[in-house]
Amino acid sequence: MDKNIEFNFNEKKLKIFFLVLFLPGLLFVLQEILIPEFFSKPQPKISITGIHKLKKDEVLNFIKGKSGQQIFSIPIAEIEKKLGDHPRIMKSNVSKKVNNNIQIFIEERKAAYIINSGDTLYEVDNDFRILSIDDVREENLIILTGEFSPKDGYFSGAVIKEFASSVDRAFTLHPSLKKRISEIELRTDGSVMAYIHYPSHIRANAGISLEIQQVRKLYAALAYFENKNIKAKTLDLRGDDAVFQ
Repeated sequence: MDKNIEFNFNEKKLKIFFLVLFLPGLLFVLQEILIPEFFSKPQPKISITGIHKLKKDEVLNFIKGKSGQQIFSIPIAEIEKKLGDHPRIMKSNVSKKVNNNIQIFIEERKAAYIINSGDTLYEVDNDFRILSIDDVREENLIILTGEFSPKDGYFSGAVIKEFASSVDRAFTLHPSLKKRISEIELRTDGSVMAYIHYPSHIRANAGISLEIQQVRKLYAALAYFENKNIKAKTLDLRGDDAVFQ
């Protein structure tokens, strides 16, 4: 073989060899030093659906916990377990999509009552599970006031449950009362006091229980006050007739 041909062939092989070594280094310099934005991968995103009373930042911070661990590094099963510990969350489903994006679906528990006990407001669901403490987010809920003691995240006992049931029966009998009454109190002597805000601010004493007879008298009295434009302050439902002042 001609020496010049052999030299040219070896020179080409050497150039290819150095080119193979040089290109990765060039790409690294371009990517990491000179123009990294042209090579950077899109940051994974987190989308949360199904939330109503909760906020996205609250959910994310709850998942991270005190350690502030990055969510993308937490296994899906662990994220779902953490969400299951949140009092407002009934259930959740977490999945990873393309580009490592995370999709979180949440079903929230719905508050049924606000319990005022010891000057503290508790949102509770139908099972009397505590959803929040002094952080009421559900609107137009009746406030049940009394000396009720929570335990292990719940209000339990026959007293609070029967009291709530009597209030539910009253509103089922006359739904319009729900827009007129802001609070119903079970006092330590067993008497029931209703606080009306419409048509005027009235305290109504229902006696030892909120029975159908008292509810009917209350409804009739409020309708009468509204029709006659009477600004009563107190209403006594304990006798045969409603007495107001």
